[in-house]
Amino acid sequence: MGLVKRRPFFLTAGEMTAEEADRVNIYFDELRDAVQTKLDTDNVFNITTPPTVNQEFRVVHNLGYIPFRFIQTSQNGPGQLYRSGQAWNKNVAFFKHEGSSIEVGVIIW
Repeated sequence: MGLVKRRPFFLTAGEMTAEEADRVNIYFDELRDAVQTKLDTDNVFNITTPPTVNQEFRVVHNLGYIPFRFIQTSQNGPGQLYRSGQAWNKNVAFFKHEGSSIEVGVIIW
């Protein structure tokens, strides 16, 4: 593994210390190396789920390929994010969430 430039985490200032952010960045770098795919930890999609529970919503990713994995990185309320039954394509991924109006961070690859 070569030299990896550490980047600031996507949380706002005051939500974690610099040391905690560095540990999170190291974790994501190791995760990316472990899965050896097109995982881009710099590209976190921050979304708000619909106000209706379990309503399908889309995340426009424009990756140029059909992704098949995701990791939820953050959430500000209860419930679980999951794939809807709609097929993903080269530009859009479809999800549902058990909560309403929840802010969620997700990496798609």
